[in-house]
Amino acid sequence: MLKSKRQDPKLWISHLESIISKIKAIDKSSAPSERDLMLHVLNNLTPEYECVLDDLENLFNDGTLTLERVREKLSGRYERIKEDRREKVLEERVMRAASGKQFKGMCNHCGEYGHNAAWCPEKVGDAQHFIRNGKCWFCRSEEHKLFKCKKFAAAKAKEAGETSNFVTEELGNEEDYGFDIGL
Repeated sequence: MLKSKRQDPKLWISHLESIISKIKAIDKSSAPSERDLMLHVLNNLTPEYECVLDDLENLFNDGTLTLERVREKLSGRYERIKEDRREKVLEERVMRAASGKQFKGMCNHCGEYGHNAAWCPEKVGDAQHFIRNGKCWFCRSEEHKLFKCKKFAAAKAKEAGETSNFVTEELGNEEDYGFDIGL
């Protein structure tokens, strides 16, 4: 059975043909005919193919339908379904972008489309709260985020056993921070 509108009917028909050829290799007399195969295909299409089904059934009843014609008609419909799906996705993305509410990219934390790592639902805890509210989770300041936090830079430099020019020139007095930054 054609499982969904996203499955390519050409591949499905080719798969059915390979099954029939395997049956023929075992016992030619029990293999289904091409007409049986076409009947199986027509009876197992998804509702999206209804518009081409009437034409194919008329040709089948007249005895003029070939497997190649079935492939051709179903492939044409499949391409239209794919194009409609592309247009719908594009329209949804444009609408989200126009509203300004939806992030238009992949999350660097979980890899899902539609939000960035700062708003990832998989992230939990104190750091997430501060990232979302525009606060530094390291020093709890509401004036900057972590990437601009001088205290964090000083702590990282101390941890690495370094004293960078940034730490000595920009931070100044270590008593301001409540811990020894190793100057």
